[in-house]
Amino acid sequence: METRDSAAILEELYRSHAEDVFRFSLYLSGNWVLSQDLTSETFVRAWTASVPLQTSTAKGYLFAIARNLYLDSPRPGQRPQRERSVSLPAAPTASFEIQEELVQTPDDLK
Repeated sequence: METRDSAAILEELYRSHAEDVFRFSLYLSGNWVLSQDLTSETFVRAWTASVPLQTSTAKGYLFAIARNLYLDSPRPGQRPQRERSVSLPAAPTASFEIQEELVQTPDDLK
């Protein structure tokens, strides 16, 4: 952000664009509560971004953040996504002795 304090710039951006970001989020989602969440998260993301925010293009940038947050949000009836880095343990292999015991086990106990 520019030379002014980042909190003051964020406050100014919030006052200028929060209503528009909310309406855009409501247009995307059709859900009042989700739109409030998207709006607040949009400004948090803008404030914590590693790239300096240009006030001249702030509205488009905020809309892009809101849109991406909406696209990443779960839809009603949609199962939460699992983490992709989860690895399952390998299935245990039965030793030869255990396999022999299973073969000799009566069918009603298997």
